[in-house]
Amino acid sequence: MSKQPLAPRIIGSRQRGAVAIWIAVSLVALISATFLAIDTGQLYYAQKQLEKSATMAAIAGAQIASGCVAGDGKQSSVADVVPVVQSLLLANGGSPEWLSGINGNAAVEVGRTQINSGGLRVFEQLEEGDSNIDSVRVNLSRPMPSAFLPTLFSGAGGTLVASSTARQRVVGTFYVGAGLLRIDSEDSALLNPLLSALLGTSVNLSVADYRGLANVNVSLDTLALALGVEAKDLSNLVELDLDSPLLPNLLGGLADGLDDTVSGTVRQVLRNLAGAAKDEPVPLGALLGPLTDVIGAVPFVNLLDLIIALGQAASATPDGSVNPIIVPLALNIPGVLTTTVYLQVLEPPQFGIGQPGEATAKTAAIKLAVRIDAGQVLDGVIRLVNNLLSGILQTVTGLLRLLTLGLVNIQVTGPTIIPNLNLGIDVNVAQAAASLDSIRCPGLGQPEPVVELSASPAIASVHVGSFTGTPTASYFPPLDTNTTTFDVLKLGLRVAPPLAGLGSLNLDVALDLSCVSVGGACYGPSQPSAGPFIPLPNAVEQFTYNPPTLGVAGFYQAEGAPSDDPVPGENPQTVGSNLDVVVDLNLRQPITSGSGALGGLAYVLNALISGVLNLLDPLLDFVSNLLNSLVLPLLDLLGIHLGEATVFMNAVSVDRPITVTKCIPGAALPRGCAAPGS
Repeated sequence: MSKQPLAPRIIGSRQRGAVAIWIAVSLVALISATFLAIDTGQLYYAQKQLEKSATMAAIAGAQIASGCVAGDGKQSSVADVVPVVQSLLLANGGSPEWLSGINGNAAVEVGRTQINSGGLRVFEQLEEGDSNIDSVRVNLSRPMPSAFLPTLFSGAGGTLVASSTARQRVVGTFYVGAGLLRIDSEDSALLNPLLSALLGTSVNLSVADYRGLANVNVSLDTLALALGVEAKDLSNLVELDLDSPLLPNLLGGLADGLDDTVSGTVRQVLRNLAGAAKDEPVPLGALLGPLTDVIGAVPFVNLLDLIIALGQAASATPDGSVNPIIVPLALNIPGVLTTTVYLQVLEPPQFGIGQPGEATAKTAAIKLAVRIDAGQVLDGVIRLVNNLLSGILQTVTGLLRLLTLGLVNIQVTGPTIIPNLNLGIDVNVAQAAASLDSIRCPGLGQPEPVVELSASPAIASVHVGSFTGTPTASYFPPLDTNTTTFDVLKLGLRVAPPLAGLGSLNLDVALDLSCVSVGGACYGPSQPSAGPFIPLPNAVEQFTYNPPTLGVAGFYQAEGAPSDDPVPGENPQTVGSNLDVVVDLNLRQPITSGSGALGGLAYVLNALISGVLNLLDPLLDFVSNLLNSLVLPLLDLLGIHLGEATVFMNAVSVDRPITVTKCIPGAALPRGCAAPGS
């Protein structure tokens, strides 16, 4: 029998051992790779889950800060956001323990998103309650998940972090005014002189012209187009090194900006007004307040109200240093009286444009002054009184001299009648205001926004009195408001010694300002105190959605806004109560005092003088009724109702909540957050 060699056996055994070792090593490597893949996948999943949770929490928090979820006004408190973030974390498999913050930054921060000098979106933390809050940053951290190969992941510190900043902007447009839509011939008769005064030209528009202007809605984009800037820059022209636009340029730019969206008649009316308006700058920042880029396409006022507001802004004189403007009203009666009506805009109106809890609308603060020079009416009265009394006095003195054999000597003082009858009315009107309290955003079961507003009515002080001096085109004399009674006629008779015992007679006729009242009883010149903001009785709930078009964001147009028929009880709404203005100006009955034989003439003189001075009654009635027939209608056209505030809701624009950045606060770039100012 032959024997096989040992070497191949040894080699085969060694090969099998090597394979076993290789298989064992491979298995270890494979298992390690599997564990590594599991750990990596688990780590990746944990990180993504944390990032997703931070993003969802930030979006939910932004909806709270914008008022879109809570529905009770703008919620910009961390305490309001944290419960929502916690609930969202639990619902998505997270833990409240993740709300531990990052690098010294709190887990939930409220603030605003801005563009820094490098063009990056950055989060700026703000104090709670700041009206500029529109963003929420959520900073989450959690321990790493347990690993099969812990040594490979120990270098990360065992903590995962994620941060997300989200923003949602919700804005509304509204204003306090008269809503000049249903214009009749009486309104037109006052609108023409009012616009003539505000624009510094002669305006003679028809009722149809005014209705055409009132039926055009204007957006901020249209106003911006008129100036060649972006809508958000309208209130910051100074920062862009741009001067306030001149009134003619602004009106002409509006005609071009509206273009084919309005009739040719409306465009021509605007161009005619632009060609004649005074070259005065219009401080748009005072009219519009702070603006954002969200609001551009949203209509905010009708064209007629805008023109009146632009005229008021161009005429505003907060320090009273600029001359008042005369409202050219035909109130003179040749040969009888001259009436001049002055308007002084102390502060222009402001349109409500912005976020809940921040946006405010106001009417103008103005002064209306009426000066009536009725001295001419006294000429005829003086002649009548002198002729009447001279005849009576001659008869009386002749009779007494006859009875006393010529010994009596009657000394006559007067009759004296005031040389001028100057009467005036001053109405100082403080601003009515409205506030956008809350916007509940559209959502499931609520396809349209719900808006709640409040308002503070306009208040006024009214004074009636006399004045000295002559009104001119640039000056109205101040009223004497301390004197409510002043003499019109005085007459005195007395017998000189030695027959002084026959007595004396004094007659006094005075003009009595017995009542000036703005609401309530007659108690002299009054100034009701300003009241608090009063919630409107009902929320505004009826809107029509205007979908987005090319380059124009969608928005919700409120039904009942100007250019639409009103929605009873919803849009517009009025708070407060209309205050009646009462002025009672009359002549007192002649006051006589006397003694002896002359005193017996008092009754006769009273009757005669009263009959003659009744000729002044039409004048006194004219003055007493002037407030309700002229002054209050003028205020109405300026959007001012004494004791009331009428609020028009116009439109709502709701941005979708978006994530603006996921940078890590306190970390180094590129993963860390850039500073707001860098």
